[in-house]
Amino acid sequence: LLAQQTSVDKGSQEDASFQVRADAAENGEDVITLNFQGADINALISLVSQVTEKSFIVDPRVKGKVTLVSGSGLPADKLYEIFLSVLEVSNFAAVPSGSVIKILPKNLIKQHPTPTTDVPVDGDQQITHIVTLEHAAVNELLPILRPLLPPTDHIAPHAGSNTLILTGTASN
Repeated sequence: LLAQQTSVDKGSQEDASFQVRADAAENGEDVITLNFQGADINALISLVSQVTEKSFIVDPRVKGKVTLVSGSGLPADKLYEIFLSVLEVSNFAAVPSGSVIKILPKNLIKQHPTPTTDVPVDGDQQITHIVTLEHAAVNELLPILRPLLPPTDHIAPHAGSNTLILTGTASN
């Protein structure tokens, strides 16, 4: 992972900089402290790739600045969860595709395969959730639920099986 007591300080533009500090906690776990102030999102993607050893394919439309501050050390194994949250608030998403992860604008997720589940899941990963309704008709609930979802999420009814198919962030 990262070497003990490593510190990186880079400035990508006038106001943008990031600092990363990696330490070993008392219990021997790797801990990372992040300070990204207006840094290019691709710098964060690169760091996450190095720490997690995950490979990313980044859509050319993925651009922008991010700010991420952790006041204290975070377990290094939680970095990917935090990364997914940063992508979420920046209107991007990560979609696993074989041995790589695609980073895409969030509004394109419904056009790409996502993990499918029929049980509730937490987190900011992108999923397709299938819900079979027992006490209401999908066509009755659709106009109620649609306004509650972010515009980048997708909801589709299947009247024959009284099922809703939702694609979006697991926490929604």
